[in-house]
Amino acid sequence: MDDLKYRTAIREKLRCEFTYPSDEFVSLIAKRVDSSRLTKYKRRKFKRLIGKELDANFEIFIFLLINCCSFVNLFIDVFALILVPSKLT
Repeated sequence: MDDLKYRTAIREKLRCEFTYPSDEFVSLIAKRVDSSRLTKYKRRKFKRLIGKELDANFEIFIFLLINCCSFVNLFIDVFALILVPSKLT
């Protein structure tokens, strides 16, 4: 029963983060795709881009993130696929 409660809470937190990415989340992702300094301009740009990508793929993310054993590795792999789409081909 606790699992369902936690899964629901996680899903809601992720939905909020994916809809309105926090500065911390944006910084985490931006640092993985751009090694240069994260300026105010770049942060706004990444926030917009990340928001669009996450919003478009929310249900897929939730399914994968909630139902997989290795949360951290999956999280990194999923973002790598989205942020670097050329890896799919």
